[in-house]
Amino acid sequence: MLRKIHIDQLLLFFVLSIALLILCFGSSLIVVDTNQAPHLTKYIDGRDMLHLPEQGVVSQNEVLKVYNPEMELWYSTDGGDHFEKSDGSIPVTAICNPDLKLIPASFHWKVPVGKFPAAHTVIVQVKHPLRAVVSEKITLTYFDEEHGDLPVISLSTAHKNLVSEKQGLFVFGESAYQDSGFYKNWWNRSANFQQRGIDWERAVNFSFFEAGKLVFQQDCGLRISGNATRGFPQKSLQLIARLNYGDDKFNFPFFGEEGNKKYASLVLRNSGNDNTKTMFADLLMQRLAEGSNLLLQKGKPVVVYINGNYWGIYNIRERIDVYLVAKHESVNEDEVTILEGANGQLKDGDDDIKAEFDALIAMVKSAAVGDKKIYHTIDEQVDLESFTDYVIFETYYANSDWPGNNSMWYKAGPEKWKWILNDLDYGMAYLGEKQVEADLFEKLRTSETAVSALFNFLMTVPEFKTSFKLRAAEILAGQLSEKRVAEQFAATKNQYETEIERHIRRWRMIDSKTLWEKNTEANYSFLVERSKIYQNQIDDL
Repeated sequence: MLRKIHIDQLLLFFVLSIALLILCFGSSLIVVDTNQAPHLTKYIDGRDMLHLPEQGVVSQNEVLKVYNPEMELWYSTDGGDHFEKSDGSIPVTAICNPDLKLIPASFHWKVPVGKFPAAHTVIVQVKHPLRAVVSEKITLTYFDEEHGDLPVISLSTAHKNLVSEKQGLFVFGESAYQDSGFYKNWWNRSANFQQRGIDWERAVNFSFFEAGKLVFQQDCGLRISGNATRGFPQKSLQLIARLNYGDDKFNFPFFGEEGNKKYASLVLRNSGNDNTKTMFADLLMQRLAEGSNLLLQKGKPVVVYINGNYWGIYNIRERIDVYLVAKHESVNEDEVTILEGANGQLKDGDDDIKAEFDALIAMVKSAAVGDKKIYHTIDEQVDLESFTDYVIFETYYANSDWPGNNSMWYKAGPEKWKWILNDLDYGMAYLGEKQVEADLFEKLRTSETAVSALFNFLMTVPEFKTSFKLRAAEILAGQLSEKRVAEQFAATKNQYETEIERHIRRWRMIDSKTLWEKNTEANYSFLVERSKIYQNQIDDL
């Protein structure tokens, strides 16, 4: 009897304790079985306990505050490295992030000139001072002003992920100290920002704003992207969705109805080598190729802030990966093989599929001129319409960093090999006004690459040669017509016009807006003047 009374008393105490907790902290409390795990912290939904102004552009008098005076509001302005206790409220415009603009993250870095807008990025968390009760950490970003029609991206990550000698992505760091090669070219010098792989991926909160309002937010991985341009002051960045951050896809139509609704990864591109010229050359050339038989990378300009610091203009772009190709071709990811480079190095996919392509190229290189049997074998394995469009656009743009570099093609399931247009930064007038006269067909004749082997053989087959010339004429009259070039050039340039002066002052890789105007006009002149020159080159084939 005594034992039963003792058990009933314990049960009553437990029930009353739970009821008291619910009364204190509200219905948002997540109850943890402390009998089974008494050491566990109890978690509450911080958003239910806080007044949080809508993220985006805010007025001067907005304040973050906690409703329950018994709860403490903690906050971090350095990406979560350190938290401080507030007095229960935080004026939004008083949020000040550590200055990152003076990080000399390149041999070419220059001190920014003038003032720049700041975002107010903060991580907040609610805690009870006595009980082991805390909320999740909530990342918030507010702006004092809009950036015209440009979307804005805010990235928030631990301060040490950017600047620490051991793990900072934006500094020379320990990797540079271990490199004795000061005689090396700058793009070969070791530095933290030159490192690759999962060990150099950092957790980041990615927030996407349109018209001054938050439309998408997700935790993901952050890496430096690119090759030689990793050594530029403004780095290209890769955003990777992973389950260990929360979701393995970005579920948002970043490029409107014509783009995908989901992405496994995205690129914030610094415009590659064109970072020193116009900031939109590759994007313009991709847009002009729309409607062709090629896989293109959709993109658009955005303004980026990192831990509240203005980071200038980027081009948010679709990243070429098996998921992007699989969506484009309506197959599973494991059915996609992507090859790249001069002779088709395996980027992703199946070694056996790559071996089949290698065998095809070996056969082509040893084939007799105009061999119809070999031609039909190629036709069975290669999408000739895709290959034709690929060669036309690359040669028209006079991409001088091709075909030995920046070549990429894929096979998806039972489909034939198709081509991807990517990394065109050395095209148009990048090397100067005389590039308009460049004959890339001559380069194809003499280079020893997979693309040149295919093209040189196919042009010995009258049937293909005729169709190639007809298709070139069709593209010159369509995608690359003077009217369409003028429309696309004006529309793309106008997207950058209002922000470019501030971007130039931030990074100083372009001397002035006047020079930017001159660079953009050089590309436009190239596209207009190239048509007649290119037609003559086609006629001479």
